Amino acid sequence: MRGYDHYIAFCKEHIYADNGVYNIQPRKEVVYDFCHEGLVPFLGSKGYVLECNTQELTLRCLRLLWTLSRGKHIIPLPTNKEFHEEHEMIYHYHLDERAWENFWKSWDHLSDFQHPYGERFKTLLPLLLWTWMNVPQCSVFQAIENSLYENEDGFVSKYRDDPYLIDTSQVDYQDRHKF
Repeated sequence: MRGYDHYIAFCKEHIYADNGVYNIQPRKEVVYDFCHEGLVPFLGSKGYVLECNTQELTLRCLRLLWTLSRGKHIIPLPTNKEFHEEHEMIYHYHLDERAWENFWKSWDHLSDFQHPYGERFKTLLPLLLWTWMNVPQCSVFQAIENSLYENEDGFVSKYRDDPYLIDTSQVDYQDRHKF
């Protein structure tokens, strides 16, 4: 079997969707349900929007699971064009370890998440999701951008309240701080 055939077989493989008691479904359907009923609503409730639809997100999660199940390593790199370090810090602040722990409590019953590669998946997914964000559409970032860029006069001033930058903008700053 070629690599692609292995991937298709992996996606079609039947897995337990509820602690192995009753519900056995193809992995692709289980992962779609995970994305559609869990991941997308969770991110949406926090004000985040992904650049892809649920079907594309499902394919990305399946590829991640397949890659990790084969013992490969993944290094998440930012791919979105709107990437700013400040946005990433805010993302990790809003979706911290506690938020993800609470989320995973509802989804730990899926059999893939009970394997060692499932643990790696749960660690990497929040990092990869950041790279898949549609930053301009996220209400979290829109609110922050609006508060940072608009001042009372309607002028754009990102750093209007930063005392250091106000101090350095004064004419005699260089005279007062000789090195």
